Amino acid sequence: KVAITVQDAERIFEEQNRAVEASGKLFDALNDSVELSSSKLENVVSALQDLTGVKDDMVGIVMNIYKVAESSAAASEEVSASVEEQTASMDEINNMVQQLKVHAQTLQNTMSKFKL
Repeated sequence: KVAITVQDAERIFEEQNRAVEASGKLFDALNDSVELSSSKLENVVSALQDLTGVKDDMVGIVMNIYKVAESSAAASEEVSASVEEQTASMDEINNMVQQLKVHAQTLQNTMSKFKL
């Protein structure tokens, strides 16, 4: 009976040894997977940092465009106001010309009464 027990113990020991080796291989594979995942996460973090930089650059560009648009709008308002002032001045000049025409016609009529 002792011989059977030693054989059983050897068989159990070999089975346990194979199980430990298989577990070791599984842990090695798991470790490799974790390292690969960690590397990929580092790549994702790096890409996100790059995107953050690009986003910041884009925000700066948009702000510059906004400032230019604001300046253009202010300049357009100034030009519009100047055009309105010039239009009013032209209307006033036109009225003066019409009055001058009336005065010139009156003067011509008066001058025609005199013979030189």
